[in-house]
Amino acid sequence: MVIKSPRLHICTNASHRTQNLEQLLESCLFQGIQVDVLGMGEPFSFGKKLKDYHRYLQQIPEDEVVLFIDAYDILILANEKTIVDKFLSMGAPLVIAAETNCFPFSHLSSHYPLSPTKFKYLNSGSYLGYAGFIRRIYDDLSPIPDDIDDQGLLSVYFLHHPDKFLLDYTCQLFLTLYQVDKKELVLDSKNKSVRSLTTESEPCLIHGNGPAKILYQHIYDTIFKELSH
Repeated sequence: MVIKSPRLHICTNASHRTQNLEQLLESCLFQGIQVDVLGMGEPFSFGKKLKDYHRYLQQIPEDEVVLFIDAYDILILANEKTIVDKFLSMGAPLVIAAETNCFPFSHLSSHYPLSPTKFKYLNSGSYLGYAGFIRRIYDDLSPIPDDIDDQGLLSVYFLHHPDKFLLDYTCQLFLTLYQVDKKELVLDSKNKSVRSLTTESEPCLIHGNGPAKILYQHIYDTIFKELSH
């Protein structure tokens, strides 16, 4: 009997259109992937973003999978099948990106479990999981105030429930670029892919978090820019 893979939904939250949002959408178009953009034209806050995501999940069957991503510093580098297959192979109901910096609560760094790589700390800019599972986490976190930092909130939740989900320490799905040197990456403009020599992985998306937006833009210019012309 053939087991059907769950359907993938991709969702972001953006208050206004920017060049970086267009670059994200362009990368998705190349992969044949649709992105649902919430919050356009509305005031932005991290708490409102989480509440918008929570409402979004109400319309998704609980056994389908949802990828939540930041709007202004991410590129998608894989198609739906590759993303879902990698997620399923990791054997967790929710996988969240890992980064090298413990932000915004640096004092929590000593509470994190050991990591096999330099990517040790939760980054809420990209996470993928079953809709019902994520919805129940948001239920636990509710009511969510508008002025909350979403990464801080999810970091504290993770440290209280470390066995509930998985951080992507080896960048199978997500590569956060902060404190990553350009020399650590192999860019393939033909296949629109990025390989990390540090983790020996080919992530499904890259995230130019913090000062890494310069490297993010270099990656876009190298592997996608010709599509714009």
